[in-house]
Amino acid sequence: MTPHCHWFNTYTPNHTPIQLANNQIIYSVGLGSVRFQPVINGKPGCLLEFERVLHVPDLRNNLLSVLYLTRAKSYIVTIQHDQIFFKRNGALLFTAAINSNNAASINGQVVPMTQFSGMVSTCPLDLTLWHRRFAHLNHGDVKKLIQEDLVKGIVVKSMDLPDPICEPCIAGKQHRSNVSKLASHHASGLLDRHWAVMPLKKKSNAFAAFKHFKAYAENQLNLKIKATRDDKGGEYMPREWDQFCNSEGIHRQHTIRAEPHQNGVAERANRTLVEGITTMLNEAHLPATFWWDAVAAFVHVHNRSPTSAVQGKTPFELWHNSKPDVSHFRVFGCTSYVHVKKDLRRQLESHTQKCVFLGYPAHFKGWTFWNPITCKEVISDSAQFDERVFPGNSRTPVDLQVPSPPETSDPIEQVGVVLDLYDPVTSYYLPFIILTFIYFSLTGS
Repeated sequence: MTPHCHWFNTYTPNHTPIQLANNQIIYSVGLGSVRFQPVINGKPGCLLEFERVLHVPDLRNNLLSVLYLTRAKSYIVTIQHDQIFFKRNGALLFTAAINSNNAASINGQVVPMTQFSGMVSTCPLDLTLWHRRFAHLNHGDVKKLIQEDLVKGIVVKSMDLPDPICEPCIAGKQHRSNVSKLASHHASGLLDRHWAVMPLKKKSNAFAAFKHFKAYAENQLNLKIKATRDDKGGEYMPREWDQFCNSEGIHRQHTIRAEPHQNGVAERANRTLVEGITTMLNEAHLPATFWWDAVAAFVHVHNRSPTSAVQGKTPFELWHNSKPDVSHFRVFGCTSYVHVKKDLRRQLESHTQKCVFLGYPAHFKGWTFWNPITCKEVISDSAQFDERVFPGNSRTPVDLQVPSPPETSDPIEQVGVVLDLYDPVTSYYLPFIILTFIYFSLTGS
């Protein structure tokens, strides 16, 4: 039995219950054969192929049944000191070394399936998969991306109707039935709904984040920020912020106390963001400590998704004047087999490290992964993904709460607000600022 999908040379679906030593029941998802290159006395032996190998994603180690080999395959097994010898028909086929914990590891390495390197996905390329790759974007907008050709790189080989029940979506987005309310229309800007997020160690850093965003946005777009709106929270009210806006000719507006509907667009953005990352973390079985990775991945996907405020284009295209390519999208939190470069491994060592997919790094062309063995993040452009399996081991549902925004919005667009997320490990609130470009009134410089 093995948790490694990419090891299989042949593969068929299989569902078999397996009882562990602690009486926990887990299940296999596939059955097939695995090729193995043994090493005997420091030299490669004959290539072997183990048959009837179960693919069990929830396993943490590979398991080999010696009893099955002796009973069903006529192996003769001999133990001498710290070595186990496996013979068949008089020939020594492979050996295993016994460690100090009385567990044995076979000497050699698996030969992964060569065809796997060209596989795009282990899941059917259908609307459901792209719904998950787009951070659980609603199916209507996924179809809109395809039908209106808003992005590049979407490949769909099946138009089967998606399952109406998506448990991660329910976990992250379910709320009480809407109460009918009157809603006013709001103006659309040139760069409606383009998001940028910046993590803050403390709320007082919001001013520095605003200046950083202002410099970046105005330089990239050759436009000037004319006005901002906030809720007059303490992080927005330092004297230097007023002085800076006065010197830059930026008009500041504040909402009235306890009237969040005046900041409706920003409040709605917060709700969308929190629902999205709650959905992603629940599907990935990752704890809330990975909230920032989920935020960055969600915003990356959001900017390449349709928005009701803009027809025929995505926020990314409005910002960059080019249609986005989404062929690199993968399901957040899925199992990833990241290639280990030659200079980082020894001869006969594995060419891959099993990781968790975390998103898209801002300044690199590749993906971000988490290695649970080394507890370090890895950035690589060479990896294979199993989007059926999520190796995260958190069994506690993630629930990130923010107050629900009102359904109405003001005709004047507004500045992003500082949002708190609670980190249960450090027992601190970790704020970040979300800046949506429509929240600024812009004019050509």
